[in-house]
Amino acid sequence: MKFKYLILIIVIAGLASCERIVDVKVNEVDAYLVVDAWLSRTPEDQVIRLTTTQPYFDNSFTPGVSGAEVRLTDNSGNEFIFQDQGDGNYAYASTDTFGVVGETYNLEILWEGNTYSSSTMLPRKVLIDSLVYNTLDEDEPEEDYYAEFFGRDPDGIGDAYWLKAYKNGKYLNKPSEIYTFDDESFSNDSGEGIPFIFPIRILPNSSEQDINRKYLPLYRFEERFNLDGNEIADFYGSKAVIEGDQLRIVFDDSKGMDPLAGGIEYIPLDGAPYYVRYSEINGEAVEVIKKPDSLYLELHSISTDAYFFLSRLQQETDRPSGFGALFSTPPSDLPTNIVCSDPDVPVVGFFNISSVSTFGQTLTPEVARID
Repeated sequence: MKFKYLILIIVIAGLASCERIVDVKVNEVDAYLVVDAWLSRTPEDQVIRLTTTQPYFDNSFTPGVSGAEVRLTDNSGNEFIFQDQGDGNYAYASTDTFGVVGETYNLEILWEGNTYSSSTMLPRKVLIDSLVYNTLDEDEPEEDYYAEFFGRDPDGIGDAYWLKAYKNGKYLNKPSEIYTFDDESFSNDSGEGIPFIFPIRILPNSSEQDINRKYLPLYRFEERFNLDGNEIADFYGSKAVIEGDQLRIVFDDSKGMDPLAGGIEYIPLDGAPYYVRYSEINGEAVEVIKKPDSLYLELHSISTDAYFFLSRLQQETDRPSGFGALFSTPPSDLPTNIVCSDPDVPVVGFFNISSVSTFGQTLTPEVARID
């Protein structure tokens, strides 16, 4: 028996002795240019942002590059000068809808003795026809609705899209919410010239969980939550309290679980869509009200190269377990359509001009339907 205890002590000591801190050395390289040139055929100022790369373990905000010369030209001889704003942004003040469909645009950046260039063609605009909300059970008024948008891919192959979604005015910008597709499907192998298929039509339905792993609703009509003091006893399965201008989800430690990484803990009470109603008599908080949910969509027609760039971007960044997860592959530079006059000087980023179709809709009985 004593021998067994001795073996156990030796094993534990051996395991403890294997633990040590490893200082990972990463090769340092000179910073090089990063070009963020995503323009759109819209009646608004166009902005190109220039920054530089930074060390792998540097988590600070990347400073902008100033002192560069940035311009666009098209094949018709027009020139568009982007003015240095001093913070890394270079803006062209557009007084009309920018760009002509079918025209090729050439980007030229002069910086630190090098010329960076790229070109792209402005693709045709494809309309969003309508947006509706569906539920599975008409007898459950509190049931979640899911959004569905409709559009038709035009005849001819090579159309690619980036769908940007804004729920209650908030841009859905997680890596998993980079919605791209090619022609009417997720690749150009399925043909073209038909309405967008069902999986594409329901892309902007991103569900969120709070820190207690309770799902927040997708889209619902107006809801009201009674307050006991400043506390909501049941907020979609969790308890919540008002703290200043926010609603804080209270972590339930009785389950013996850690808070969900990335789960929602704070919700603004700014009216988009939650806000507090106060008593007209004593000014105390009476209830929390959620307005009917809304969705605003931008359908960007993009180049095929831009489609593959965004697809790779999602592959590199959509890692629910994080970049430090066991066996995860290290991130790598994305493909770029920008080249430097000196082939030995690297550059990253992308240049694209898109045509944009928009459509917004609040959840109302008129646009709600039963699947």
